Amino acid sequence: MRHFAFENFQTVRRLVFQKPGIRRFEISQGLHMAPASVSKYVDLLIKKEIVLETDTDRSRNVSLAMNPAWKTCLGVDVGAWKTRILRMDARGAFSLLEEIPTPEDPLLLAPALKRHERGVDGVGLAITAVIDPQKLRVELFANNRGWDGFALSALGLRSRLSLLSSGHAAATAEKSFGSLRDDRDAIHVNAGNGIQACVFIDGKAVAGANHAAGELGHVFASLEAGACSCGNVGCLENLATVPMLLGRLKKRMQAGELRGTLARLCENDAAKIDPARVNEAWEAGDPQVHAEILRTADAIASALSGLVNVLNPQAISLGGNLFAYFPRLTEAVRDSLLGKVLEPNARKLAIRLAAYPELGAAFGAALHAFERFLRDEPGGEDPPRRPAKNRSKGGSPS
Repeated sequence: MRHFAFENFQTVRRLVFQKPGIRRFEISQGLHMAPASVSKYVDLLIKKEIVLETDTDRSRNVSLAMNPAWKTCLGVDVGAWKTRILRMDARGAFSLLEEIPTPEDPLLLAPALKRHERGVDGVGLAITAVIDPQKLRVELFANNRGWDGFALSALGLRSRLSLLSSGHAAATAEKSFGSLRDDRDAIHVNAGNGIQACVFIDGKAVAGANHAAGELGHVFASLEAGACSCGNVGCLENLATVPMLLGRLKKRMQAGELRGTLARLCENDAAKIDPARVNEAWEAGDPQVHAEILRTADAIASALSGLVNVLNPQAISLGGNLFAYFPRLTEAVRDSLLGKVLEPNARKLAIRLAAYPELGAAFGAALHAFERFLRDEPGGEDPPRRPAKNRSKGGSPS
């Protein structure tokens, strides 16, 4: 079975993966496919134990879902300072296995991955870097230059590997199951210790000519941002990341300038400044903390304003540790951004907190690993062929 029949088989399998609980008639309506054809492909998926019927009445309209035992993948988010590893089954259930500091030498990541590789079919890696997904190679990791030029094959993993940027991975999670699921033209921002973005146009992610699209953190923001680790000056990452926000507050405390709630919570000890205390001080109305938060929001809004005026998206989702630690920052970015863009572009623009602000990149990396299997033909018997035309009437087999 090739071409038409296999493409239909793929499409039905992917739809069940993306919409757990879907019913046969919903597949038929959504794909404009004859009910008999849908049943043919669904029955084969059930026979191969890729899909399960999740209701007990055995009617034609029972719910369908992936068999969680079909495949299992790791999703690995390699951030500037922290690496997260999670495990996901084919039903989409995932659990965080481990968080470790991102090593300066990428080979030192191998032991952690091999600890969790048993029983895994694929490993998806998301890296806050410019990458080459075809060569499975890191091109430029601005916050960890020891990774530049690293080929993932050197990790020595036995599982099938896939690679994408952290920004695209987090956006994949939001587009597939999160805050951007119903938006065709959208932007996702993933901000933590670095900043990456992903643009969707007509439902498709923009990769760029060299797979380097989405480096929002290296958009020029202000000369006061100073020299960046990427080699340029004034990058957004030097103003609007978690360490930059905390660093400014620490300097002000060391200079004796902070006298509000944050100073009290930290007992005037700059070493005690952390995201939880900063967020508590902000919620309590500390004006100095509020000013630094607004400075961060305004820098992000300024960088996004050009994209909004050029692309006119329906929605923007905001995720990553920065927004996980400070969820109300979403409102601050929204207020600043709507005041910077053209009124027609702002009119229907939705700005939302991501559904997976902390684990989105790792989740998206696992989804990307699963995508490789969703494109494969099933093992064993091929999906049914289209019926061959009668040769006696001049037809030819399809």
